[in-house]
Amino acid sequence: MKRLYLIIIRDIFEGIIIGTCVVGIILLSLVPTGCGSDTGAYNISPRDAAIEKAEAWERKRYEDILNQQRII
Repeated sequence: MKRLYLIIIRDIFEGIIIGTCVVGIILLSLVPTGCGSDTGAYNISPRDAAIEKAEAWERKRYEDILNQQRII
């Protein structure tokens, strides 16, 4: 009889744990990712970050070229 209670309790806890995980996964999927919003640098997409990095490199390169022309 004691073993039957332990099995029932184990099954209840397994159900609670699995249910909690499923609810957690569903809630995490509903969290806004920041796509399309201007709320800060932490919400920038990898594509936009790569474009910004390339543009920054291009600006720096252009400044270097202008500085070289001034020296000559």
